Parts: sequence; C-alpha cells; structure tokens
Amino acid sequence: MNTKNILVVLALSVAGTAAWAESKIWVATADGNASVAANWDPNGVPCAGDTIVLDGARSLRAMTWDAGANGLPAQVAAWEQSSSYTGTVTFLTTYPGAVDNNFKVFTVSGDATLAGGKWTHPANADKEVWRLRMDIGGNLTIDGGAAIDCSLKGYAATNYPAGSQPGSHGGALDHAWVYGDLKEPVNLGAGGWWSAAEGGKGGGGAIHLTVGGTVTVAKGGAIRADGAGWTGVKYHFQNAMGGAGGSVYIKAKTLSLGGNISANGSYNGRFGKGGAGGRVALDLTEQDFGKVNFGNLSAKCLGSRENPGCGTVFVRTPDKPNGLLYLADDVNVNAFCSRNIDAPSITGGCSIPSNTTWTLDGIRIAG
Repeated sequence: MNTKNILVVLALSVAGTAAWAESKIWVATADGNASVAANWDPNGVPCAGDTIVLDGARSLRAMTWDAGANGLPAQVAAWEQSSSYTGTVTFLTTYPGAVDNNFKVFTVSGDATLAGGKWTHPANADKEVWRLRMDIGGNLTIDGGAAIDCSLKGYAATNYPAGSQPGSHGGALDHAWVYGDLKEPVNLGAGGWWSAAEGGKGGGGAIHLTVGGTVTVAKGGAIRADGAGWTGVKYHFQNAMGGAGGSVYIKAKTLSLGGNISANGSYNGRFGKGGAGGRVALDLTEQDFGKVNFGNLSAKCLGSRENPGCGTVFVRTPDKPNGLLYLADDVNVNAFCSRNIDAPSITGGCSIPSNTTWTLDGIRIAG
C-alpha cells in the first residue's frame, strides 16, 4: 500500500468514529439503570462519544449510571439536564479498593449542564464505599433549582471511622479527634448517635470534582454534602446527636458562585446535639483570591444544646498558593466555630487531625 492509500484509510477511520457519536435521550418509563438499552432514544446503550440528554418532556424517572454493565462506559462526550427534568441521577463511583466494580471516576470530556434535577452517589453504611467522583473536561454549570447533593449519604446512623465518634468530622463533638484532609477532603461525615429505627440520620457524603473550565453555581443552585439531624422524640431532651457534614473538593480554573457550596453538620433541635461541620476545599488555578464569594461557602456546626466544632473551608488561588482557612459565625443558628481549633480539651477535640501540620497563607475569621 502506498502513502496515498494509507492517508485515505486513516481519513475514513476518523470520519467513521464521528458518525457514531450522537445524542442519547433518557426515555425510561420507570426508575432504572443507564445500562438498559430500552431506556434510551435512539434505542441502545450510550457510548463514550455520546451526549447524554435528560429532558423532563421525555422522562422524569430517576437514573442509575452503572458503568461496566452491558458495555455502559464510564465516560461520555457531554451531559445536558433540562430545567424540566426533576429526577435524580445516581453515579455508582466508588473509593479506590472499596468494591470490585472498576468504576472510580465518571468522565465528561466536554461540558456538563444541570438546569434541573440532581446528581448524587448511593448511601453508605459502616465504611467508605460510595462517593461522587467526576472529571469534567469543559465547564460545569448548575442552574437555580438544580444540585449536586450528597447529603445524608455518608456514614449511616451510629457509624463513624475508627478513632472518632458520631457527629464528628472537620469539627469535633465532645472529646473526639477530627479526621480528613484540609486541602483535598475526601471523607464521609460520621453518622448521628441513634439508630435509623430510632430516628437517627447519616452524615454527609463526599463530592470530588475536577473541572477543566469554570464551575458556575447559579443562585438557587447548590453543591451539598450536609449531615442530617435526629428525627425521633424519645431522647430529644437528652443526648441525641445529628450527623456531621461530609466533604466537597473542587478543582477548577474559576468559580462563579451565586448559589451555595456546603458540608454543614446537622441542626438537631434546641436541646439535642448537632453534628459537627465537614470540609469544603476549592483549588482555583486561574482566579484571584479576592474574586471568591466566601459568603456562600460553609462547613457549619448548626448549633444545639452542646455546640459541636465547626468544619473547615479552604480556598487556594494562584495569589494564595498555600491557601486560606476560612472560619465564620453563623448569626442565625448559634456559632460556626464554637470550639478552639488549636488544641484538644475535655469538651472539644482539636480541629487539626493528629500528626498533621497546616501551612497557610492566612486565616480569615468573620463574625
């Protein structure tokens, strides 16, 4: 074969690849898996070059993206959820080594737009199995009314990592030591004290987003990994504890934030113990520190009879290469930071994990 013929073959190969890429519209008539061919129009399981479209005019049903089943990929070209879609998409992305499904990261090579509906991961039990881990090559846009919401998806009620206790994570409840990474948080929030049968709730889940362009969260939109309060009444006036906030880690070029990003602990009524705050971290590679809307970032402890510790909000920008730790009061429901961050005590554990040193360009304390 001469050189001219080789070039012709290569051109045909590239053209053929492009011809197969298409928009796949979710048309499921019941909540179901993305690996089911009949749930799509045109009929067939999506491939890595497709654009995924969720339009409420075609289907409002919830979707589970179960990559690996029936050839369903862990990557697509683009993702579009219309404002009329109000369902929830659950991605079965896992922690490394948690389960043997080889689905650790979901990749969108282009833009992802959520004008309606939610993204989440499954609820966890007594260990870290599920988290939402996304790589987006273009821009991520979350409009008002849409959300990435992994609240209550952390450790289940009464469950927590070794060395901690119910209701703790980025901040401490009682004398427990905290856990998790300040600058790249990945851990689940500890669950509340009482069992699910007695009204106990879970901690916040874990969200890890790497975005090649801009993350836009419009007013009314949200990225959340909050804990939840205890809902029973039997022990309401005694020692009921809410779940702790989880983790939100976002690496992107820039952030436009009109909505909220949170890993809040739970509010547990006037007399119960609320959950401690979780951890939020932003790593913005092309945005100056002064252009970050700190007022819409939170890892609060939402107050109770005995206030737990606040979580941490960390922001790194090119002009703040070591990042800044942000602490603030919540004037509506007790204090964001009601415990010391510098040392353990009989009533509150240290907010800096054991054998850890934080190097920062500054600490901002408001309120």
